[in-house]
Amino acid sequence: MQLNELETGFWGVKRQSVYKYITYLEKESLATMVDREKQAFLTENLLRKRIDGLETVLTEIQEENQRLEDELLRLKEELESWKARETVSDFPDTVHFGRNAMDRAAGRQLRLFIRKQNV
Repeated sequence: MQLNELETGFWGVKRQSVYKYITYLEKESLATMVDREKQAFLTENLLRKRIDGLETVLTEIQEENQRLEDELLRLKEELESWKARETVSDFPDTVHFGRNAMDRAAGRQLRLFIRKQNV
């Protein structure tokens, strides 16, 4: 209903016609509000699901990070124990050979760890 569709009488616009127009506007605005509330509810649910998924991914990444930090700490301790063993050795040839082999092994472990971090 449009304003120009209001019925007019001798004294201007008819009261009943104005009531009909106001009722029409009320119904139209109520329908618009209901549609907007439905859309807001759907959007909220969609965003809630996305947030839950991201929180799950964050938890998994934090657990993986903690596991890698523990592994790094273990490897550092292992490296220190190998270094301590080599300095106690009485055989210079064995110490020299062991240190090079150990350095190569530690280097491989470190490269593998760095590669996993970059992936």
